Amino acid sequence: RLPRLVIAGPGYGLTASGQIGDLESGLQLSGNARAEFADLSRLSKLAGRPLRGAAQIDVAGTGSPLGGGFDVTAQVYGQSIGIGQPEIDRMLAGGAKIALSARRDETGLMLRQLEITAATLNATASGRLSSTGSDVTANLDFADLAVLGQGFGGALALDAKLTGTPDAGKATLSGQGTGLRIGQAEADTLLRGTSTVQAALSINDEVVTLDSVQISNPQVTAKATGTVAGARRQISIEARLANLGVILPEFPGVVTLAGTATDTGPGYQVDLRGTGPAQISARMSGTIA
Repeated sequence: RLPRLVIAGPGYGLTASGQIGDLESGLQLSGNARAEFADLSRLSKLAGRPLRGAAQIDVAGTGSPLGGGFDVTAQVYGQSIGIGQPEIDRMLAGGAKIALSARRDETGLMLRQLEITAATLNATASGRLSSTGSDVTANLDFADLAVLGQGFGGALALDAKLTGTPDAGKATLSGQGTGLRIGQAEADTLLRGTSTVQAALSINDEVVTLDSVQISNPQVTAKATGTVAGARRQISIEARLANLGVILPEFPGVVTLAGTATDTGPGYQVDLRGTGPAQISARMSGTIA
């Protein structure tokens, strides 16, 4: 059994206790530890970026350094944390928390819980990761993007799922945004109202297939499919802008775009067709180096 370990210094502290098993158990470790940092700026030089704020880390569980397995729970609490990135720093200006519960054994990694909360953000993930087959889900709920700074706004919710193996897997993404703003006038105009996104991607051996991507809101609808096989990439797209006049008032009317673009290595082979206001019709076909 390990005696209680206490390390303390200016603005930081560490306490830990636990047990170490014998060789038959693979030197199995068990115990708990707490690390506290009253002033993260002391770690700025080590991190290579300006840090600020305070943090507390609690860890408990078991693990084997010889076998590589573990079963742990951990919580990270932060207060007024800054990492030198303005948007992230604003989101972390108050309290933030990360909760983790995971187990790793010969069958893979079981992520029982991963939850991140900060300001108006809540993100979660859970599932199994294994070379023989994974099944992971993740959710993101951003109740108010305004916390990121001037120009940002609206709400965003995303759900993602990953199944299969690196050679035969699938990934899906669905989401909805309401009143989204990013601080760019034309983009904010196109994002008015409720926007939805649906995407599905599959992997078979070395071929990545974009089964479908669909984006829609009152102003814009777009669909895309594609494949990536080695150095060759191809995408097909259909898009419609309900009224060009929302960003160019002198040209009101519907705009459509459809076609394909293929990366051949030396350049891009494109075949695009478009229509616009005043019976405008255009086509572009050929190679772009």
